[in-house]
Amino acid sequence: MDIDEKLRLCYEIIMQTARAGIFTARAVRTGYTHWFGRELSGEIRMFSGYVSEEAIENRTHIGLVLEHYLRIQTELTALIRRHMVDGENPEEFVSEVKRLEQVHIVTKRENNLLRTNRIRGNYQEAGIKLVHWVEVPPESLEYLRRKLRGQVANFEKFLG
Repeated sequence: MDIDEKLRLCYEIIMQTARAGIFTARAVRTGYTHWFGRELSGEIRMFSGYVSEEAIENRTHIGLVLEHYLRIQTELTALIRRHMVDGENPEEFVSEVKRLEQVHIVTKRENNLLRTNRIRGNYQEAGIKLVHWVEVPPESLEYLRRKLRGQVANFEKFLG
């Protein structure tokens, strides 16, 4: 089964709960982000190649987060809410999940800041400076790779 088929199956399962009227759009969305998404991350999640300066200065993979900078929870909740009202669209869900499953590496503190209502994912507003992978100091690469290993589909791209 390829990733598109898996995502369509995920959509069917989570939308069954919406059809039954037992969950809100937010609760339906958590079926993907907190259950299926974690299981499929190694096949679908893509590392952007950007790391925060604070993550580089962390000097260990502990306390680092793969942050969905396109606001996957907010965007998927809105999509599912729309599908609950206007009708289901599994192909749109597959396309959006693929677009939204992109991550930067940041610290847990930065991730928490980005999630606040005041910041709402705005890196500049949060004072977070991103560094591209090719500019990361060589001594930091191993622990950053350790954070990525098994968690992103494009891990191999960042090995050499």
